Amino acid sequence: MSCDHWAPASAQIIDFLIAYGATQIIAIGSCGVLQDEAENSLLVVTEALRDEGTSYHYLPAAPSICLDNDVTISIQSSLAGLG
Repeated sequence: MSCDHWAPASAQIIDFLIAYGATQIIAIGSCGVLQDEAENSLLVVTEALRDEGTSYHYLPAAPSICLDNDVTISIQSSLAGLG
């Protein structure tokens, strides 16, 4: 089952958050993987391919988007602290 129908609502929430002053937003979701991973593993995605979706409204056009390295380290450190 695809979750593509959630994109408009997600974009609307992002727009509201930005309008109310949010400058950094972390999205959390779930997906399948193409390699063998332990069940219930938590992965921090550091790069994603972009398509024709709403991401082009928020950042300059590019084939992919990368998570800032400092943000990656901060997220991984926070998760490690939670075990």
